[in-house]
Amino acid sequence: MATLTSSLVLRPLAAKSGAERRPRPVRAVSRKISTMEVQEGYSWIEKNPIVPAAGFLGWLVPSSIPAIKGTSLTAMFLGSISEQMARFPEGPGAAGDDGSFYFLMVIWHFGLFLTMTLGQIGVQGRSQGLFK
Repeated sequence: MATLTSSLVLRPLAAKSGAERRPRPVRAVSRKISTMEVQEGYSWIEKNPIVPAAGFLGWLVPSSIPAIKGTSLTAMFLGSISEQMARFPEGPGAAGDDGSFYFLMVIWHFGLFLTMTLGQIGVQGRSQGLFK
């Protein structure tokens, strides 16, 4: 049997062979995930074709309000897309671009996906009776 020593360990450790090793018992650990009790069988991922369309419109309408220097977020994003398409062989960010294309793209899509996700959760929660 080999003896392993280290300056970090006060006593030497003996290496055990495969026959001497015993598996440790696994204990079931239960944690309370949240204080809200979710009904059994609740699933917010069920398909509902109206949710993506309503979520898209739910984001497109508010993002089209001209609130940023008299221009809407959607108009700014579409304008930056057209600027990038005018310089087609070069990619976005090339030729001294100020980087507004990527900023507008991230902000616009973040709002879109957030609206669609919250819409899906709301529609499925209501149809499955979670918000009673």
